[in-house]
Amino acid sequence: MISPRLVKKTSSFGVAMRHAQESAMSVLKRADEALYSAKNQGRNRVESFCWPTAKPPN
Repeated sequence: MISPRLVKKTSSFGVAMRHAQESAMSVLKRADEALYSAKNQGRNRVESFCWPTAKPPN
């Protein structure tokens, strides 16, 4: 008989919205930054990376 173990799991997510002229690498970098922000703020969180204005900087 296999003994069940209690295993604590956490989930953190980083989300970024892609702008029309933005490269895939750029949006992935921003999503990655949001992920690490979620982890640093206690895990079990979803963080998003949003531009302060409607358009990304040039």
